[in-house]
Amino acid sequence: MDVSAPVGMSNEEIIAEVKSSLAEFLGLHPSLLSISYDPTVGEITYTVKSNSYNTVENAVSTLDSLDTLDST
Repeated sequence: MDVSAPVGMSNEEIIAEVKSSLAEFLGLHPSLLSISYDPTVGEITYTVKSNSYNTVENAVSTLDSLDTLDST
């Protein structure tokens, strides 16, 4: 997934925007996501946290389908 941020956006704003967008895309509450951002390489890492296996499984399935779409 490619994400671009406007110049001048703070790291905290980038993390908040990514968290909001990813949560919406995955159909999850933002509190279930942990996001970190490395500005030196422009890499975002996320973790889905839930007590429900099905919640995590659905998120992984959604992301896997995105990878398939990007490959075509």
